[in-house]
Amino acid sequence: MRNTLSFLPLLRGVVLLFLLPLFLLVGCSPHPASGEWQVVAGSRMQGEHGANFDRLLVHYNGRAEIFAAQAAGGSELFRCFWAAAAVSSGATATASLNCKQASEPDNTYYYLLDITASQAALSRDGVVLGSWQKTATPIKD
Repeated sequence: MRNTLSFLPLLRGVVLLFLLPLFLLVGCSPHPASGEWQVVAGSRMQGEHGANFDRLLVHYNGRAEIFAAQAAGGSELFRCFWAAAAVSSGATATASLNCKQASEPDNTYYYLLDITASQAALSRDGVVLGSWQKTATPIKD
C-alpha cells in the first residue's frame, strides 16, 4: 500500500508544472476591439463628429485614435482612452471610447464601438455613425 501512494506527491508536482502556465496564458488574449478599423464605404453617417471619420486605431494598452477621411487630409481627429463596456444587444463585445480633440481640450466625446465578429458599429448618443471593418490585428505597444 505504501509503494502505490509514494508517487502522488510527484504526480501533483507534474500536474502543477503543466497546468499552472496554461491557466496563466489563457487570460492574456486581447479585447476584440483592439486593432485597426476602416469605415465601410457608404455607411458613414453625415453629422457632427462622425461624418469625417475614416480610420480607428484601438491599441491594446487602452489608447485609441480616430482619423479623418483622406479627403480631409487624413489627420488625427481624436485621442481616446477606451475600456471594455457592457455588451450591447446583438454585439459580441463593446468598447467605450472617451475622446478629446486638440482643438477642443475642454470637451469630452463619448462613443461606443459594438463589435460582431470582424465588423463593428460606432455610435454616439445612440446614433450609429457608421459601420467599420477590422483590417489589422491587435496593436500592442
